[in-house]
Amino acid sequence: MSSLCLGLTLLAVDLGVVVAPFQVLGLSEEQAAELRRLTEELVSEGRRERTAIPAAELERARQALEIPVEELDACLNDPTCAARLAREAGADELLLGTAAGLGRNYVLHLALIDAHRSVVDREVQGTVVGGFDDLTSALPSQLDRLLPRRQPWYSRWWVWTVAGLVVAGAVVATVLAVTLTDESGLDTYPLP
Repeated sequence: MSSLCLGLTLLAVDLGVVVAPFQVLGLSEEQAAELRRLTEELVSEGRRERTAIPAAELERARQALEIPVEELDACLNDPTCAARLAREAGADELLLGTAAGLGRNYVLHLALIDAHRSVVDREVQGTVVGGFDDLTSALPSQLDRLLPRRQPWYSRWWVWTVAGLVVAGAVVATVLAVTLTDESGLDTYPLP
């Protein structure tokens, strides 16, 4: 029983994700900070199987690895260096965001680096027309493409397979019970 509980606990463990500062072009530093804050909030919201690691941990990791502030962008663009930084921050993944704006057009690029394999695991890109509010409104759908949400337990295939087996077992047990009762001399009615 304890091994079953341990197995279920291990299945429920969320991955730690540290969100790097957004690299921006044509946006203010305040807008970049808002994109990062919103991304961290969306990562931690339920059904993503991930937990955002505080931004302060990334800064602590940068200092521990003695990476100068002016070299942070270069490190984040190198999957090996970014993965080392994520591991030092205690994360399993590092989420990189880039946003560029020109007039009313924005490009949003998100990449997920696997800290254990030191590779870009997935990336998505989208274009938004409108203002900064439209860009922040597009962030959840882009993040859904990068980090798919967890399916509710009742929509998984194995739940319905088990339910079908239980129903089939109940039908077989009922038929057997009716058939065996017939041999005992009790009144039974044949099935059509």
